[in-house]
Amino acid sequence: MELPKIYSKTGRLPHSKFKLDSIRPLRYCEFKPKTIYYYQVYDCLHNDVQMTNCLEEENWLHFKLDRTTRFVYENTNETFDSKFVNELALLIKLRDLPLDRVYVIVVDDIHAEFLRAGLARLGIVGINTAVTYQSIVLTDIPEPQESTHKFCCLSRNYRPWRLGLFADLVNRDLIKDFVYSFHNIQPYGTITQYSLLHLARDLNRQGIDPEQEPLASWLKGVPYDLDASVDIKFHKATYTAIQQADINLIVESKFNPNEYSRHLPYSPEYQPVFLTEKTFKAIACARPFIMYSVPGSLKAIQSMGFKTYHGLIDETYDSITDNQERHKAVISEIDRICNMPKEEYSSMIAECRSIAEFNLQAFKDLQGRTEWTESNFPEFLWLNAFKRETQK
Repeated sequence: MELPKIYSKTGRLPHSKFKLDSIRPLRYCEFKPKTIYYYQVYDCLHNDVQMTNCLEEENWLHFKLDRTTRFVYENTNETFDSKFVNELALLIKLRDLPLDRVYVIVVDDIHAEFLRAGLARLGIVGINTAVTYQSIVLTDIPEPQESTHKFCCLSRNYRPWRLGLFADLVNRDLIKDFVYSFHNIQPYGTITQYSLLHLARDLNRQGIDPEQEPLASWLKGVPYDLDASVDIKFHKATYTAIQQADINLIVESKFNPNEYSRHLPYSPEYQPVFLTEKTFKAIACARPFIMYSVPGSLKAIQSMGFKTYHGLIDETYDSITDNQERHKAVISEIDRICNMPKEEYSSMIAECRSIAEFNLQAFKDLQGRTEWTESNFPEFLWLNAFKRETQK
């Protein structure tokens, strides 16, 4: 099979499961048949290449005239929102792009439906979409093991709101029931380490006294590690920690749904929920979970075929859009569970485990359907073939 040449303005490699290692800058374009023009969200975020000028005029002309060419736009990033949908619609209309040769790759079915619905509202129907499920693909399923704690909570990338969560767990003496990690670093690219003074200032901004005990003593012990390399998000130690607890408190990448919209009021129509490996690790470990995330996260999980724990765990927090109130609801439920009578707790965990086993099987089924095969995604065979070729 003759493999296509892939070109983008930046020549950046994608961040998805494709792992393509041969994307060429546009200046090397040979304008041959079966050319793929590629644009990804990181071209914008890191290189300030806007979608409307992601190709040169001669490349757009080649794409329009040669029906064997493709335009591929990939956004498997947590910044995916209605703004990107609007920009794509504008590009399609301004350039009068043929929809049958425009392909959009997203992270999951939630984002694919968000994209299709958003484009449909703008009068664009019939675009090619495909999902990577990259967090599901990359998440391992470990061997079962017995738990030793009630809760697990893992935090690798420092965020002030994550520190606020841990501060509340410490001050309420709930942390004793946790196996956990907490780092004062930003682990991406060049690792940035934040001082304890920086952490104290962040706590003060949240109205939390960093000199109050037991928090003051706990802060002196930061970072709390799992004896694992912090730059490996799928490290075996993370799975072991999750399995050491009955329940996983999943601290997702975002808690404030307005983190990217900033000035806009909360609206589920602005941005879909973005589920990362943090969520799927708990499911792969067959552990029940509580989500410390944006509102609607449990609803998103359910839409993918998984069950949650309503009736056993109070999940009303998922519908609370006020960040402080949602935080209080999560903490309150952790407090209730930690202080349950022993027999009631054991009975609750047993019922939760049966749901967790269902979710594990659903995860295995979904993971088995994520291969890019002819029956699943015939229009992407060229991309899958390119991936295989570059991995030889």
